[in-house]
Amino acid sequence: MDNEDWDMSAIYGESASGSSKDTKVMHGKSQVQSSIFSPDSNIVTKVRTIQRPVGKPSNAPLNTSSFTGIGLDADLAKHMEGKLRVTQPTVIQQKAIPVLLGPTLKVGDEIPKSDTDVIIQAETGSGKTLTYLLPILNRLIEAEASPTLDLESKRSIGTVAIIMTPTRELAKQILQVLETLLSMPPSSVTGKKRSHWIVPGIVIGGDKKKSEKARLRKGVNILVGTPGRLLDHLQNTMSFNVQSLRWLVLDEADRLLELGFEETMTSILKILDARVRLVASATNANDTTKVWPQQRQTVLCSATLSDDVQRLAGTSLVDPVYISAKQENSIARGVPGSSAEEDNDKSAPQQFMTPEQLKQLYVIVQAKLRLVTLTTMLKSAFGVTLGSKRPLVQPKMVVFLSSCDSVDFHYDLFAHTGKEKSNAQDGSQDEYFGQSLDGQNQEDGNENDEDMDDSQKRVARAWTDEMYRARRDTERHEAKKARAQLSLKGATLPDVPLFRLHGNLAQHLRTDTYFEFCKSSHGVLFATDVAARGLDLPDVTHIIQYDPPSDLKDYVHRVGRTARLGREGEAMLFLLPSEVKYLELLTAQGLPTQEVSVTSILMKLAPPKSNEYQQPATDIQNSFERYNLQTPENMALARGAYWAFVKSYATHPSSEKHIFHIKNLHLGHIAKSFALREAPSDIPQPKKKSKGSGAGNYEKDETRANRKSQKEREKEERQKPKIVLKRKNDVSEFAVGDYKSLVGPMLKKKKAKK
Repeated sequence: MDNEDWDMSAIYGESASGSSKDTKVMHGKSQVQSSIFSPDSNIVTKVRTIQRPVGKPSNAPLNTSSFTGIGLDADLAKHMEGKLRVTQPTVIQQKAIPVLLGPTLKVGDEIPKSDTDVIIQAETGSGKTLTYLLPILNRLIEAEASPTLDLESKRSIGTVAIIMTPTRELAKQILQVLETLLSMPPSSVTGKKRSHWIVPGIVIGGDKKKSEKARLRKGVNILVGTPGRLLDHLQNTMSFNVQSLRWLVLDEADRLLELGFEETMTSILKILDARVRLVASATNANDTTKVWPQQRQTVLCSATLSDDVQRLAGTSLVDPVYISAKQENSIARGVPGSSAEEDNDKSAPQQFMTPEQLKQLYVIVQAKLRLVTLTTMLKSAFGVTLGSKRPLVQPKMVVFLSSCDSVDFHYDLFAHTGKEKSNAQDGSQDEYFGQSLDGQNQEDGNENDEDMDDSQKRVARAWTDEMYRARRDTERHEAKKARAQLSLKGATLPDVPLFRLHGNLAQHLRTDTYFEFCKSSHGVLFATDVAARGLDLPDVTHIIQYDPPSDLKDYVHRVGRTARLGREGEAMLFLLPSEVKYLELLTAQGLPTQEVSVTSILMKLAPPKSNEYQQPATDIQNSFERYNLQTPENMALARGAYWAFVKSYATHPSSEKHIFHIKNLHLGHIAKSFALREAPSDIPQPKKKSKGSGAGNYEKDETRANRKSQKEREKEERQKPKIVLKRKNDVSEFAVGDYKSLVGPMLKKKKAKK
C-alpha cells in the first residue's frame, strides 16, 4: 500500500480477518463497549423554577391598527401585504415607525419636533427589521416629488442609508427584504411608474472587493454591510460617497459589541462625522430637508440593553429617544440606565424579554445519555419512533451546538449512520474492512491458497490491494461530495432534510444553506450561534439548545428563532446534573422554564404496551459507535468534536464558573455523548483550514502517527539497530586533539612563512 493507505491491523490491533471479536484498538486504546444506563440514570432535581403559563402572543401584529394608519405610503403598504404577507404592524412597529417617519407626519402620536436618534428595544421576532426599513424607504419614495433633485442623478447622490449588521447571513437577509420591498409596481393612485432609482447593495467579508468597489462607484443608495468590510471601503475606496448620508442603523448592537466590533464602529463613526463636516457647505441637503433628516439620524436596535450597549448609545447617539415594546409610554428621552436613580439600581439583575407564547422547557440528562435523548426527541418530533404518530404538519427544528466541530460531527452522524456497509453485529470486523470485494470473507477466500504458488499469491494480493484502494478512493470522494451538499437525508431520520450552518463554512455554502433551510417546509438545522442573532428563519417550531450558551443573552436570541410574529414555539434546554444551578440564573432574569424528565422522553422509544426503552436506546447508541469505528475519518471527526466541546466548556464567564467548570465533567461520559467508547487522551493539533473547508478535520500526519497501537510502536523501537559511534583516535574524551581531524583536508597547501 502507498503512504495514504490505512493499516487496518494497526488500527484495530488485529489482522483484517478479525481474530479478535470482542475488542478493537484505535489510537492505542481498546474500544470497549459499555452500557449507557446505570442505577442512577434517573435524575431527581430539587430546583425551584417558575412555570409561566403560555400566554397570548406578545409579538403578534395588532388587529386594531394598520400601516397606512401610522403614516406609511399606501402603495408601499399594499405591496408589502402582497409580497411579505404582512398586514398589521406589531407593537414595536406601531410605536417606532411614526417617530422614524419624522416631524412632518400628521398623526396623533407623540412625535418629536425634529428628527432625532432612536434606541429600539424589543423581543426577538417582533419585526425590528421592518421597523427601520419602512420609514427609510417611505421617505426616499417621497423624495421623488422633490422638484429640485434631478431624477437621473438620484442614484449618483451616493449612499444615504447604511445598515450595519454583525453577521453576513443577517446582512444578506436584510438585502433580500430590501429588494422585495423595492420591487414596487406603478402607483395604484396616480398610475405613475416608479423610477426605481433607489439601489440597494451589500459589502461583507468573503465577497470580492473589486465587485463591491464597482457597485459603489456607480452608486449604492442603501448599503448593508458588516463592520470590517465597511471600514475597509471607507478607508480605501475613494468612490464611496457618503456625503449625503442621512441614516445609520446599528442592528443587533449587543451582538456587534460581543464580537469585538466596538473599536471598528468607533472608527466608522469618526470617518462619517469627518466627511460630513468636510462637505457641509457643498452638499445639496437643502433639496431634501423637507422629507429627509437635516442631519444624520442614528438608529440603534437591540433585544438586550447591557452596560456595553448603553455606553455605545451614550457615545454614538445624540439625545436619543428610547422606544420599548413593553414600555407603557410611547417614547422616552435619554439612554436607559444613564440616570442617577437607575445607576443606583444596577445591582439588580437585568431582565430579558421573550415572547409570552413561547414554551420554554429543560431536561436534566446524564452526559452518556445526551446523544440518545437528542435522537429520541428528533425522532418523536417527526413521528419516527414506535410510540409516536407522524404529525400532520412536519416540524422545523434548530439544534444549537457550542462549536463548528460539533456541528460537523452531528450533521455527519445523523446523515450517514445506518448507511454503513456493515451488517455484522457489534464486535465483529466491519464489512468495509473485513471482507473482500466479492462479499466473501477473506478467511473463506484463502481455502484455495494451497493450489497457488508464491508468484500467483503475490499477483492476487496486489490485485486485491489495488481494487481495495480504488474502491476506498471512490467512496471517500463520494463522501466528501455528499458532505459539501446543502442538505442530506439519513436513515436515522428518514425523509427529513438535515442542514448545518457555522462560521467555518465557505461563504457561498453559508448563504445557500440559509436560504435553502428558509425555503424548506421541514427539517433540522445544526448550527452554532451564528444562526442565533437576527436571522429570520421562517416557521421554526422547535429550538433545542443541546449545549448551553456561554452568555445569557445568547439564550434569549437562541429561543427567539421560534415563536416569531405571534406564532407558537417551543424551546428545550439540555443540562447536565452538575449544571442545575443554571436554572436559578434563568429565573433571576425573568425566563420561566418547565422541567421535562429524561425518562418521559426515552419512553417514546418503547414498543406499544411496553415500558422497555433501555434496549432501543442502547441499540441507537451502538449504531452511532459502530459508525465512528467504521473509518478513521469518522473517528477523527468525533474526536475533534469532543475536544472542541471540552475547550468551549472553559469559555463560560467567571460568574458562571461555579456551574460550568471542567472539573465537574466526567470525560468518559462526555465521550459517550460523541459516540466514542473511550475518551481521547491526547489533544490533537488542528490543521490550518483552507478557505471553505469545514471544521473537524486534522492533519493526515497526526492521524497516521496515532494509527498504530502502543505495543507495536514499542516493538519497532526495540527492533531498531543500535548505531555505535566510534571515537576517532586523535580526539580524546576531553576534546583535545589534532585540529586537522576537525576541519578536514584543505584544497590548497599554504606556503610556509619565511
